Amino acid sequence: MPLASMTNPPLNWGYPRTWDGFLHAFSRGQYAQTNPTTSFEKFIDQIFMYWEGAFDEFNASFLLLFALLPICFIYWMRNRERGWMIGTFSIYLCLAVLLMILLNPNNDKHGQDMTRVFFAASHVMLAMWIGFGVSLFVALVAKRFELFWDRLLALTVMAAGVALADWATKLAETQFFLDHWTRGFAFCLLVFLGALILVHRPRRGSEKAEAPPIRIVLIVLALMPIWSGLAHWQKSEQRGHLFGYWYGHDMFTPPGTEDDGSPIYPEMSENAILFGGTDPGRFNPTYMIFAESFTPPGKKPRDPKFDRRDVALITQNALADYTYLDTVRAHYQRSAQDDWQQNDKTHLPFASGARSKLIGPEASTGISGAIDRWMVGMGSDWEVDRRTWESYFEEEHILKPGDLAKRMTAQPDAAAGFIASKLPAETLAALKGGSEDAIRESLAKGFDVLLDGGPLWDDSVFKAVEFSSTTVALQKQVDALQEKISALGQAEPDRVEDNGLFVRWKHARVRLNRRVLDEVFAGLIQPGKAGLYPDLELNSPTQTEAEIAFAQYVHEADAREQAGQLKPGEIVHRDPKNGRVQVAGQISVMEINAKLAKLLFDKNPDRDFFIEVSYPLEWMYPHLTPYGIILKLNREEVPEITDEMMRKDRRFWAKYQSRLTGDWITDETSIREIGLWAVKTYKRWELDGYTGDRAFVRDEAAQKAFSKLRGSIADMYRWRIANYKLAITQEQDSAKRAKLMLKEKRMTREYLFALKQSWAFSPYNPEVLMHLAQQMLMMGNEQFQQGDKKGAAARRDDLFYLIHTFQQFDPESTMNRSLIQGLLQFITATKLFDIQDALFRQFILDLLEELNSGGDDVNPLMLEWYNALKRGETASFTPTATP
Repeated sequence: MPLASMTNPPLNWGYPRTWDGFLHAFSRGQYAQTNPTTSFEKFIDQIFMYWEGAFDEFNASFLLLFALLPICFIYWMRNRERGWMIGTFSIYLCLAVLLMILLNPNNDKHGQDMTRVFFAASHVMLAMWIGFGVSLFVALVAKRFELFWDRLLALTVMAAGVALADWATKLAETQFFLDHWTRGFAFCLLVFLGALILVHRPRRGSEKAEAPPIRIVLIVLALMPIWSGLAHWQKSEQRGHLFGYWYGHDMFTPPGTEDDGSPIYPEMSENAILFGGTDPGRFNPTYMIFAESFTPPGKKPRDPKFDRRDVALITQNALADYTYLDTVRAHYQRSAQDDWQQNDKTHLPFASGARSKLIGPEASTGISGAIDRWMVGMGSDWEVDRRTWESYFEEEHILKPGDLAKRMTAQPDAAAGFIASKLPAETLAALKGGSEDAIRESLAKGFDVLLDGGPLWDDSVFKAVEFSSTTVALQKQVDALQEKISALGQAEPDRVEDNGLFVRWKHARVRLNRRVLDEVFAGLIQPGKAGLYPDLELNSPTQTEAEIAFAQYVHEADAREQAGQLKPGEIVHRDPKNGRVQVAGQISVMEINAKLAKLLFDKNPDRDFFIEVSYPLEWMYPHLTPYGIILKLNREEVPEITDEMMRKDRRFWAKYQSRLTGDWITDETSIREIGLWAVKTYKRWELDGYTGDRAFVRDEAAQKAFSKLRGSIADMYRWRIANYKLAITQEQDSAKRAKLMLKEKRMTREYLFALKQSWAFSPYNPEVLMHLAQQMLMMGNEQFQQGDKKGAAARRDDLFYLIHTFQQFDPESTMNRSLIQGLLQFITATKLFDIQDALFRQFILDLLEELNSGGDDVNPLMLEWYNALKRGETASFTPTATP
């Protein structure tokens, strides 16, 4: 890790080129601390969750038949085999049970998806046991069939029964043909295997049983892995799945056009700063910037011109991590990141830091210092090359050698003459009368000499040249670097001791000179390209500023704690001995991130900011406007989201939805319709009439990602609606209040449209579900208070279908209970007991039967309602009991 980190790669989290960074990365300090399971009941649920995952990976019938077989024979094994089994079982306990306790996952869908990958190592043990079991099974058939045929038959019949149950379950759940075929395939294999054993069982009166043909048994067993491949095909196969590409690409180049052919949203502005929040919001644009941008145009059929290496990508959620701030500076403000600080014990280079922490500061620094000098110097050279390698000339970059030679020799303008005066004498000689090939070769070499020379700039000479804003800004940064170097009293920064300044000086000088040549001789030479990181440095928070931000937050949290006004989820600990305050939890971390993100925003007033939201930061809301699949973070606060902004957002997402689920959701589409469609499409795989991309139905990662994107835009609308509601209550002028109410209604329309789309993309997205449920409850209460009981009843039914749909996808989620409580509270508060929807009635009957089976704790009102529902008298039902 330290060696790779020395070269400053794009993925350099933890910053292990320093000793503290290495320890931080090695100990996974960037992740949350472990919170082991303490509840035995929860632990049992987690074990069941683990085995559900294992059965899904290996097939329950195969796992039970073959993985358990070696355990059944462990008593008859020799010491070596028994020791091997006990050893692998011990490893399995650590990789499965102990890890389960340490991870302490929730038993809902999110918890299962998040932790599933961590148990892949334990599945290796299960795969080994299946292999042992298959070997034992074959050996018993070949050598001990007469003795064990009945037990082998019983095990096979039991496994076939499990396979049949699994097949029947899938037949009821889904219509996807592979789910049916693979389950039937597993069942048929086991039935065939059992039939072989049964046919060859010992006959009465025969002296010896004839074992089944071993070759046939081996063929049957060899067919088992086919199940694993095909059963997971639908979620693993990615051919033609462009969702990841769209997710990354469309942040920079939003698709979709207006009626006149103009784009709905322009391309992301040059030298922008992009905040990434979620995992796909960080890593997909990381790929687009650092991989797709460097791919030759001929290899990029969908967008050959894509090249956004000018964008600075920063993780919104990691700014509070001091090692990540090191990474940000190393990438985008290299001159301010110096990693050779022998006198700073908190920021030592790798080898010196290891020596200091492991041996002691009194030990000799000779060897560790030499190692550090080699590592830092090597890294500096690699990094300079990565930042400048596409700036140097190839002969084919000289597009019009004859015209270029004339421009610099025959009556040159001031700019061309200035550049020609800097060229080597042999290059100038080749320009006069040489062939085009000779001119190309000579100019390529001569221009490379200029790139490595001093800054190619003269204000008086270049007055007539209109340089790009990036080149002008880069020239100013080069001037600032020269002043900084002059203050050191050196001609150039030291390659090791001033490594950050050295890398930036080399990088900025080469890039400035290349940009000057490109723009002075535009059309005559092929423009060079930036290196791995943008040409312009940004102004990132310093370590001191980060410490100040942390101290400010601690002070604010302390004040809130004393006033009893802590934010939900905010944790503040006060040491009773010295009164020192400590903060913990995700809320605290995100509050610090918010301060640092605001500092970064304020320190770069000439940059445009965009954000893919993970966790909303309160200060950003007034600045946010829709920008395709993400949001733009405007420099000034936006007074309101205009009708034009909402029109563009709706048009964009209506077109974008056709790529995913089909463009069928409108304002009139009900929650019930979306819920039934979601179960039909994602759960049962009934795709008759489906107009979207069928691959999207099988791609849960894409469903979650695009649902989150649309939900983030909806959340921006939610914040605006809340502000409108507050303003309405405070406004005294009736005309102004009516205007505000009209704006709130318009915004609510867009909010609901965005939420409906987001929910259709992923019906198991708990964040969107909660926002929809809250909105239904709010609208239902408002309609009831206004006397619109029919409208309130419709919102009640909408809330039911939200719950009913979510339960189909995530039955173990704790949200189900809170949503049901909200539904019952709404019904009892509004007395809307009459339910006409048959599915809703049955749901309430089942729910009330469960609630009213509590004996002495029975709720009288619920009991009355339950009896009225059973009698079908809810239309005239008037409760006598109080809630």
